[in-house]
Amino acid sequence: MKKYCKITKWIALFCLLLLGDTGFAQEVKVHIFLKDGTESEVLATTLSFSDGYVQFSHPAATNAPVEISTIRKLVFEEWITEDVSDYKNEQIILYPNPVQDVIRLSGVENATFSIYSADGKLLQAGDYFSGETIDVSVLPKGFYLIKINKSILKFIKL
Repeated sequence: MKKYCKITKWIALFCLLLLGDTGFAQEVKVHIFLKDGTESEVLATTLSFSDGYVQFSHPAATNAPVEISTIRKLVFEEWITEDVSDYKNEQIILYPNPVQDVIRLSGVENATFSIYSADGKLLQAGDYFSGETIDVSVLPKGFYLIKINKSILKFIKL
């Protein structure tokens, strides 16, 4: 049961960081990338959590709930102005994880990043350029989220 709570906490924090609430200001296209390599997309106006699942709801569509533990990445497309095609093939890998001093990224060339604590506080932000590292040596031990462009990954600091 504890693992479920941690996963739910990360997904909920992730959504709050991107959206500010579990209700969207407008209709949003959500691209769901699963750990088994499959992907799908849904239209949603709200999302909710229940019994280890996340439900993306829309008044004109029936979306099946998605088991939280199967989600690798979610990409939220702003309906009016964003094109997610650049993110579909983006296979960002963060390593090493757990990390001691520096994070390395592959699958992304130039990006903006933000690092958040488990309670949602912005701790560090900047620009990332291919081949560089992100210094996290000053962060205390714990769980963190890093937002890279539109993707969010979790990492552990030792």
